[in-house]
Amino acid sequence: MGIRAPTTTIETVLIVRPLKVTAFVCDLLACILIIIAISCTSWLETNGVRQGLWEKCDMLQSGTICTELGADLKDWTIACASLCILSLLVLLVAAVLCGVGLSTKDVQWKFKYYRVAMYLMFAAAALLVTSLIVYPVMFIQDTDRRINRKWYFGWGYGVAWGATIFSLGAAIILLCDKETEEIFYREKTYHHKDEESR
Repeated sequence: MGIRAPTTTIETVLIVRPLKVTAFVCDLLACILIIIAISCTSWLETNGVRQGLWEKCDMLQSGTICTELGADLKDWTIACASLCILSLLVLLVAAVLCGVGLSTKDVQWKFKYYRVAMYLMFAAAALLVTSLIVYPVMFIQDTDRRINRKWYFGWGYGVAWGATIFSLGAAIILLCDKETEEIFYREKTYHHKDEESR
C-alpha cells in the first residue's frame, strides 16, 4: 500500500488593476476632447464674433457666417494648432500602448508598455499646456487695440484644458500605481487519493 505525498505548485497570477484601466479611459477621453477642441470655432469670443484655430464666425441676425482665417492665419496660430494635433497623435499612441499593456501576459513587456505610455501622456500634456498658454498671449498682442472689444475664452478653449487635465491625470495614475502590485503569487496544493499497490 503506497501513499502519494501532496504536491505544491506556485502560480503567477496577473491582475489587471482598476487604476490601469482608469488611465486608459482617461487617455481616450483626452483624445476625444482634443478632437472637439481642434475642430470647434469657439476658443475666443466677443460681441457677435467667435474664433477658433481655423475659422472665425460672425453671429448675425440672419445666422452665423463662418470664414476660414486664410490670410489672417498667423504663424503662432499655426504653431498652436500644430501642437494640438501633435498632442492628439501622441495621446493616440499612448492609448494604443496602454491598451496593449492591459492585454499582454508578459510581465516585463507589460510594465514597459505602461512606462512608455506614461511618458507620452506627460509629453502630450506639456504640448497642450504650451499651446493653451501661447494662444491667448499672442492673440492679445496681435489684437487691434483701436477696436474697443473685450474678448473672452470660449467653451472650445475650456475643452482643450479638459483634455490636458485628463492626459495629465492618466499619466499620474500610471506613475502612482505600483508595478509590483499587479503580480500575485498563489500557492496551490494538490492532494492525491490513496492508492493500493499489490
